[in-house]
Amino acid sequence: EALEDATLVRLWHRYGLGEDRRLSKPVNVSLARILPGKVFRSASLLSLTANQGYEEMRRKRKKWKTRGGNESSSQPDRSRRVVGMVVEMRPMDVLTFRLK
Repeated sequence: EALEDATLVRLWHRYGLGEDRRLSKPVNVSLARILPGKVFRSASLLSLTANQGYEEMRRKRKKWKTRGGNESSSQPDRSRRVVGMVVEMRPMDVLTFRLK
């Protein structure tokens, strides 16, 4: 999908887990209201470098066998944290979105 008609936005949660009693907590961010004066109707979660969709990247990710014989991925699934135009940002998250 072409990026000409989209706006790329990268968000990060500034604080680490346990770094601050109040500020190291998850926060919900409305992507629809991120840039005043612009109207966005859809948000797609991308890889950090914005060269592929998050789900595509997740499917390609290497699965590592652990001692218990289970396959493991080194990264948590972030796709369930985006609902409509609202994203949950957890401590130390860095996420990239295509807004249209």
